[in-house]
Amino acid sequence: MRRAFMALCVALCVIAASMVSAGQGTRMTDKQVKKLLETIEKDVELFTKAMDSQYRKAILRSADSEVEVEFYLKNLKDLAKKMKNSFDSKYPANDEVLAFLRYAEPIQSRHARGDSLFGAEKEWPRLTGDIVRLSTEYNIRWAGNPDTWNARRINDKEVKPALESLQKSIGDFKKDLDKAVKKSDVTDTERKKVLDTVKRMEGAAKDIKKDFDKKRDASGALALLASSVEETKNFISSKGIDYAVASSWAAVERNWGLVSSAFHLGEF
Repeated sequence: MRRAFMALCVALCVIAASMVSAGQGTRMTDKQVKKLLETIEKDVELFTKAMDSQYRKAILRSADSEVEVEFYLKNLKDLAKKMKNSFDSKYPANDEVLAFLRYAEPIQSRHARGDSLFGAEKEWPRLTGDIVRLSTEYNIRWAGNPDTWNARRINDKEVKPALESLQKSIGDFKKDLDKAVKKSDVTDTERKKVLDTVKRMEGAAKDIKKDFDKKRDASGALALLASSVEETKNFISSKGIDYAVASSWAAVERNWGLVSSAFHLGEF
């Protein structure tokens, strides 16, 4: 039993560490996001001003388009301003952020190829750092294909009810699961094990809410919840009782998906 517990602890530590290193399991508050958007607008201004004036009328050509440098820079500034002004506690500005990131990506691609940024090369890395933080907050993998991007941020006021709904759905599922295993050929040992797993799930969901309310890092509790959800999912599937708990388990997965998105645990 002790070895199994220690193995679980080690696994959770690895999961939590990988989430933190990837920017997952943590989230900015609305206030921090607003500050980041303000910083990005200022950094965009610095980047555009640093560009040598003799190149502003130059035409950049790609396989399917061409655009004047000065026109492109103006649009970049307009998009940065629009997403900053659009964001508030009631609206996460998902569409505006997505538009800005997609517009900024060709500059990053140009920089990565080693092509000239016309005198603004020193300013771009600072702006890139801001953009990477922003893209993570909106569940976008900045290094990925822009065509696959889908900005998804849940604001602070939406996270608390999502966590409360998750707790309730886990409680409802636990009742259904207990009834289902009693009617199945699951052994008493297996029944106790899976119910213990669901109890861990319940406790982790409560801890995430506490961490969120106190503005603490919730990576540890999120890792525990993630592993418990996966373990439970595998159990009900392998024992053929998934049909008996289909409705309540679907609610758990739906609410867990929302919480996962809020804390950037998805594949992005």
